[in-house]
Amino acid sequence: MDSTKKEKSEKTEKIENVEQIEKIFKEEGIEKEITCPQAFGMAAKHKISKKTISAYCNSHGVKIRGCQLGCFK
Repeated sequence: MDSTKKEKSEKTEKIENVEQIEKIFKEEGIEKEITCPQAFGMAAKHKISKKTISAYCNSHGVKIRGCQLGCFK
């Protein structure tokens, strides 16, 4: 797959559990930024993949700060 097609497919990827993630972020008071440890913790606690959390953040303008090992884009 060429890089243009890959970038497009990543941007249009369906994000599962959007309502659940929105609810979790609201409960945690997360609007514009989240730390990597927070994202890891949420993923584990709510059994949502890190990739899904990352995709949600990317598509909703939430910046991931203090990233560990480049797990999030």
